[in-house]
Amino acid sequence: MSNTLPLSVPESLIPLDQTDQTLPQNPAQQETVKQVPDKKTTAAKPPKSAATIAWKGCTNHLNLLMMTAMGMIPAPKQFGPKYAQDSLRLQVGWWPVFPGTVPAELLNDSIDALPNLLKPCILHLKPDALTTWQQQGLPTRVPAWVGQNWQWLDIARDDFSSVTCMLLPTPISIHLIKNVTVSDKDIVAIFHERLTESNNVLPIEILAKPADFVIKPVPKTQKNLPLSVQLLSRPLPDKFSAPNDDSASYDNAPYRNIESGTNHQPAEQGTQVSFVENSLPVVQSVLALSTTARPVPSNSVNPFVWANSIGAVLAYLSQLANTNDQAMLTLKQLTTQEKCLDDSSAVLYAVSQWIKQSGRHKPADGTGTAFLNLLSGLIDYKDDRRFASFKDIVLYQLQTMKESSTQGSVDKAGEKGIDFIGDLKKLVSFSEDSVETLLERHAKPFTRAVLLFFVLPNVTALWNYQKFAIGALERVMATLLFAIKDGWLALDKSFKNYAGNADIIADIMTQLVHGLPFEETAIRQLSRPLRQILLDETWTKSHENLANALNKQFDWACVNTELVLPSDASLYAKNSQMLARFSGSMEHIKIKTHYDKAQLLDNLLELPTLSFQDEKTLRGSMGKKT
Repeated sequence: MSNTLPLSVPESLIPLDQTDQTLPQNPAQQETVKQVPDKKTTAAKPPKSAATIAWKGCTNHLNLLMMTAMGMIPAPKQFGPKYAQDSLRLQVGWWPVFPGTVPAELLNDSIDALPNLLKPCILHLKPDALTTWQQQGLPTRVPAWVGQNWQWLDIARDDFSSVTCMLLPTPISIHLIKNVTVSDKDIVAIFHERLTESNNVLPIEILAKPADFVIKPVPKTQKNLPLSVQLLSRPLPDKFSAPNDDSASYDNAPYRNIESGTNHQPAEQGTQVSFVENSLPVVQSVLALSTTARPVPSNSVNPFVWANSIGAVLAYLSQLANTNDQAMLTLKQLTTQEKCLDDSSAVLYAVSQWIKQSGRHKPADGTGTAFLNLLSGLIDYKDDRRFASFKDIVLYQLQTMKESSTQGSVDKAGEKGIDFIGDLKKLVSFSEDSVETLLERHAKPFTRAVLLFFVLPNVTALWNYQKFAIGALERVMATLLFAIKDGWLALDKSFKNYAGNADIIADIMTQLVHGLPFEETAIRQLSRPLRQILLDETWTKSHENLANALNKQFDWACVNTELVLPSDASLYAKNSQMLARFSGSMEHIKIKTHYDKAQLLDNLLELPTLSFQDEKTLRGSMGKKT
């Protein structure tokens, strides 16, 4: 044990008979300790629900940075090589939280991996965290430490007055954390420095509160041993049955279709695809990839990878939706139950259904099927080391789809399909053709979206690309490819908290990992894009405030004000200003403001996107959430 943080319970506070030798390894073999009733403790305690208790857990500052970047407290394996042991390792798939002081041994255990670097921190759940947990449809049956054993209790119904530790199933949305306390002000400075250096980490309130790290004496009436790593690591009871859950380790459970009970199946090599619209028809032979090994996707997609991908999709669409009608309608399709996309955007409708159905939607048209195969491939093979880049995954998916066909002839459209893959391969290495030449040669939205994904470095470059007339549809399709490639974890904080959506998307991702259907997540709580707000038929003062702010921000002539003056008014110029003089007071003046709504919306379409700061300022001008 490191001496850098003396948080161990003093030996003088531990009764002499409480040693490791007195602990039976099997909880069932524990002997009953007879206690003399104390008059002060004989009165029955009133039932106490879990939601009324102030719960807290612990970790170290490096893990906390990863948690805020991921938007959730996950199982250790989701940290990857950056994980430093903490309390999450005690019961994999669960995070221990406490109603009182966090045990000293757990605080020390959270920094033992790198005692000279790591700093312990205590995470405090919000007062309404468990109420929110229940409202979100997350599992309510959890292991609770009562006496000297784990017991399964329901946070919605059971009495938690005697519980000294509760295990919450991971992941837990970072949105449920109120603040973090550390032992001194120097550690606060360290946190702020790391938060500033990390572009993908959202801010979290860090407070110096030494009192949280003071180990309190064991009460004289306390006959149980102080909670320790050894005790809390005891196996959970074997029998666990709860509705909608079939695994005691939620992060290790396969991603399930709640309705059908089947796993998400990635695109198989035998999938029949017809590239009608995309000029990528099915052929039997194509240029072979450099590798001869055929990657085989897993039987089920990792739920964390799926949620991480969908989080990025929601973040990117939220920004692009302000200046792109196809993006706005796609987002609206996801956040409402109505059909918002027509047949001209069939591929985007297929994407929305694919997301809602957890990757199992099978569109009828060839374009939708081909595009979903690309998105699925980027998810299925994201961590497959046999692919050097995401471009290789796209090439592999395109070639596999072509080879899977049984059509025997190669017509002109088929030759164009071969040419397209050939052009993509040249782009990976070197191409004599300019990007604009290739975009002219391959005119369909599908092929243009893939080309843009290949040649542009990131989604910002895509949104600002103006050298060639790119339609709204292909821009959204390319954006979706970048979103799946990037994932929520890697996004810059300005993307994550665009329109104030960071906490909501964190909740959505958490719910997806726990297996909730997409439409039962917090998706309807996403902030509506400003463009969608302006399209409301009836305008309120908030709408007018937004229109005025846009008009001023970009110097548009979309708002005009008319003054109706009394009949005796006289106009005159003074100091380069036009003045009016009339008898009476201001109450005789009528002011009429005219908003050119159509021009305002057209001007928005001319912008690449609204920046994070512009959107924040404009939304704030409305005065209230609409």
